[in-house]
Amino acid sequence: KKAPSQSLEDSKAKLLARLPSPDKPWMEQYAILLRPSTSNKAGTLIGLLCIPRVSSDGEIPELGYGIHSDYWGHGYASEAIALFISFYWAEERKNSKDSFEAYTGLNNLASERVLIKAGFRRCEVLKGGHEVVDVNSGEKQMEDVTCWTLERPRK
Repeated sequence: KKAPSQSLEDSKAKLLARLPSPDKPWMEQYAILLRPSTSNKAGTLIGLLCIPRVSSDGEIPELGYGIHSDYWGHGYASEAIALFISFYWAEERKNSKDSFEAYTGLNNLASERVLIKAGFRRCEVLKGGHEVVDVNSGEKQMEDVTCWTLERPRK
């Protein structure tokens, strides 16, 4: 599990770093919430879905997502990805692209199933070829990952 932010200021700084800007117009981030209930009127934040970066040529956005471990295995990631992809390609957007990439750790079979269910295809294994940034420490490291791709459906 990743450690939660230690302060409101820390949380704000992390969120602001993930907003679109002139140098990152493609940046998008969405909260994954459980519906509000009578006991929890605001809903429960259970994860995030984002476009944290694009390919070096600027043509392929990377889809990133994470669900708190207490909520794994309930289909929330699959539902969030399906909704996001349909929203992304239904909207007229200045920077819309025709495909997505996503990456999974080599042993993350649950995440692989989520991507397959969403229509992604396995591309290749990248040995030490994907930069992963720890959201709490900001520390960067290179990891072995499986690359996945999803093409926009043709009409």
